[in-house]
Amino acid sequence: MNKGIYIALEGMDGVGKSTVMPYIEDYIKSKGREVVTVREIGSTPLGERLRDIIKSNCPMDATSEFLLMLTARHQLFNDVVRPALADGKVVISDRYYMSTIAYQCAGRRLNYALVETMHKNLSLWTYADYVFILQKPFDDAIKAQGGGDRFESSLDYQLRVYNFYANQGYPVFDKKNCGHIFNIDVHPDPNVTARHVTNKLSFL
Repeated sequence: MNKGIYIALEGMDGVGKSTVMPYIEDYIKSKGREVVTVREIGSTPLGERLRDIIKSNCPMDATSEFLLMLTARHQLFNDVVRPALADGKVVISDRYYMSTIAYQCAGRRLNYALVETMHKNLSLWTYADYVFILQKPFDDAIKAQGGGDRFESSLDYQLRVYNFYANQGYPVFDKKNCGHIFNIDVHPDPNVTARHVTNKLSFL
């Protein structure tokens, strides 16, 4: 049986993760591997309900926002990600726990020790074989956003998130929890961006 492979696509809102994911999925399938795609927040009935709440403008503080996201992640890993990896499938995730560090720690200034402890206690400090941080200029990413949810409201907040990703998650992101981490410059043609990603997948 093939070894399960966990691939995460990261980056601030508007860089095109969900656009490029199907191209990567199709390429991996063409190589004979089974693929499961997921998104955070979401990809379970509970996760999708929580996604609607979290992305709304319902007032909540940074800790409440984090705990709701953690609940969705816990359900996703138990119901989808871990079983797929155990079956030898390739899991491609639109976002990963790096997003929590970017959006809640860097963006909302939530205490990093809390995020780390909760993930470790719930066994969610999950190893990713590949993490691809999609990058485009800040202004271009802002223009590509819908501008309608809590994560797209404040430019100062989004700039903190952008700077976190621009520095590849330094200094707080623990590189021991991923096999390979790459910055990928987004091309206007998603096929080109996808090729930049798939060229790095040494398991194929």
